[in-house]
Parts: sequence; structure tokens; C-alpha cells
Amino acid sequence: MSEAMKLGIICGVLIGVILVVILVRWMKTDGSRKCRYDERQELVRGRGFKYAFFTLMIYNGIYLILNLLFDKMPADPASGIFIGICISVSVYAIYGIWHDGYLALNENPVRVIVAFICIGLFNVVVTIHSFMEGDIIVDGQLTFHSTNLFCAVLLLLIAATILVKRIKTQKEE
Repeated sequence: MSEAMKLGIICGVLIGVILVVILVRWMKTDGSRKCRYDERQELVRGRGFKYAFFTLMIYNGIYLILNLLFDKMPADPASGIFIGICISVSVYAIYGIWHDGYLALNENPVRVIVAFICIGLFNVVVTIHSFMEGDIIVDGQLTFHSTNLFCAVLLLLIAATILVKRIKTQKEE
């Protein structure tokens, strides 16, 4: 990886952290940075973390076995690891959303959906750019540049799940 690429990744991460801090405040109804959860939500979150942890362990075990069995994996190591992270985060988020433990008491669900859709679409744009540059698949392997695709899928999936859950809850009420 070139020095320019490394610097670009570091700058991207720093900008991402700054944007997250801004978005976290924007998504709260009371302007705070801290999420407030009740006891039941904490239990749901704990169970969701447990399921996500075991999902990641199973994924890593399968990834390890496949890596030992095959000379060439369909994804480079960075992408393979990132896919596992995205899968486990999706398990946590979807479980938490369906059991009303994902969104904090002081979070505005509409703002969360809007933020996730905007960030997801931004990642789609970056993915399209990387695809046009020919960086996503090199020598038949997904590269690190494919991580934006997985971020986009994850964020749009979470936003869709929150939206579907809100619609379902509103119909029930």
C-alpha cells in the first residue's frame, strides 16, 4: 500500500470520527452524547452482544478452516475480516431493533434512519467510484476497497429494519 493510500485512510478515519461525534449529538432528542437505556433495553442489548459475539466466533472459525483448505480465498484478509464484523454487527442491530433495545430512549428514530441512509448512500457512491477504478476485485479477490460496499449494505439494512419495525409498531398501536 502506498504512503498516499495510508495517509488517505488515516484522514478518512479521522473525518469519520468527527462526523460520528456530530451525528451522535444530532440523533439525540436532548442534545447529549450519551445514550440512555432502561433496564429491559440493557438486557436486550446484552443478549444481542452475546449473539453477535458467537456469530463472529463461528464466522472466524469457518474463515480459518476455509483459509487452511484453499490457497486463494475469494476476499483478501482485510475484506474477509471486515465481512465478519459486518455480519456480527448486523446480528446485534437486527436483534436489538426487533426487541426494542437498539435505539436509546433519547434517540430520534427518524434522525437515525436518515443518518444511516445518508451514510449508506455515501458508501454506495464510494463503492461505485472504486468499481469504476477497478479496485474492488483484483486477481479474482475482493480487496480492501470493497469495505464501503459492506458498510453500505449494513447501514441500509439497519435503516430498513428500523423503518419496518416502526411501521409494524405503529400498525399495532
